[in-house]
Amino acid sequence: MSYILKQQLVPGGLTNNPNMPLKSISYVTIHNADTYNLTANAQASANYLTNNSQGSQASWHYTADDIHVMQSFDDSQECWHAGDGAGPGNTTSIAIEISTNWGFVAQGQTQAGVKNWEQATDAEKAVAQTQFQKACDNAAQLTADLLKKHSLGIEKVVQHNYWKSSKYPTGKDCPYAIRKQLFGTSWEWFLGLVKKYYDGGTIDMGFQVGDIVQIVGADAVYTNGVPVPASVKNRPFTVKQVNVDKLLLAEINSWVYSKDCQLVSTPVTPPSTDCVPKADYDQVVAERDAQQQRADIAEGKLAHIKAIVE
Repeated sequence: MSYILKQQLVPGGLTNNPNMPLKSISYVTIHNADTYNLTANAQASANYLTNNSQGSQASWHYTADDIHVMQSFDDSQECWHAGDGAGPGNTTSIAIEISTNWGFVAQGQTQAGVKNWEQATDAEKAVAQTQFQKACDNAAQLTADLLKKHSLGIEKVVQHNYWKSSKYPTGKDCPYAIRKQLFGTSWEWFLGLVKKYYDGGTIDMGFQVGDIVQIVGADAVYTNGVPVPASVKNRPFTVKQVNVDKLLLAEINSWVYSKDCQLVSTPVTPPSTDCVPKADYDQVVAERDAQQQRADIAEGKLAHIKAIVE
């Protein structure tokens, strides 16, 4: 691995969440840090967690910046990062925070004491882009390593936004910078990095256009965060488009996470045939005969003209 992994484990866990084991390790949840100060790197995040998160109910397993990955909690320990209390986000997933220590805030956000996006120079943004993409790259390598370590597939990598709560019924807008596609990033781009480090191949979620699928996920959601109603579960839908980790279903014209779908059947290609309907054959013959007739008439006219000239 090209990232530098360091451990600064919080002794005994957080005071407000001591040594609670995960119910299972079933997901890896990706976050972007909400702090944009230049000093808010992976080490600073680890120090924050060691300091009991300054009393807040917030914790996560790893923080990645452009150089280091800091581990603050063992993979098997429950952290409070998904905002869903005792829900599956907190109790079944490993959390990775990606540092956003650019020295200016993300586009569309504000933070007291930190330069606004519009105030940042082109040179500062260029440095931030290189730094942030490298931090994402380190996080992607770590994610791939965790997937292998815990025998998970690429479909188990989710955004913080995937987990719903009473405060964020459609999911928190996180990882914000990646979701807003800042600095040439996107969620598809990030998953592509994870897949590259996982097996060096291209992303293949196992579905193709034309497949017939059913929505079977117990907590299935449309990609805009709206829960899938029970009335559409276990019904057949045709895959209209595939986009990395989600499927556009033709009959309801909605995107659904592919991990919440199950294949029913694949498209059947009709067998090739050399048979031609008789009507089509008769039409071709008629067109040929008409063309021959016109050619004969033209030849006769040409012969008549030549005889006159001679």
